[in-house]
Amino acid sequence: MTGLVAHECILDVRPITAATGVTVDDIAERLIGYGFHAPTMSFPVP
Repeated sequence: MTGLVAHECILDVRPITAATGVTVDDIAERLIGYGFHAPTMSFPVP
């Protein structure tokens, strides 16, 4: 790959948490467990 690569993502996991009980922390821990750098988490999301 050449050049600059930037990435951002905004995820609202409130519907997932409401439906399944899976929290943003659960998702971040799972990403780390699979070798991915978890995104920065920000609270609260309006």
